[in-house]
Amino acid sequence: MREFLFEHSIPFVERNIRQDSQAKEELLRLTGKLVVPAFAVDGHWFFGYDPERLESLVSCYQVS
Repeated sequence: MREFLFEHSIPFVERNIRQDSQAKEELLRLTGKLVVPAFAVDGHWFFGYDPERLESLVSCYQVS
């Protein structure tokens, strides 16, 4: 996931729920799940690494 984001110049904040209990609590509060990777786009949450879905999201949000 990290490599995909770097390759597409997508800014992100990486938080490790195994090492950061506050991040774990926040993820659970926001999503009701403890599934990683997790990311939000315009308030919609996505879970897991799915390269096809990521490519689709990137193409939808590319700025010319």
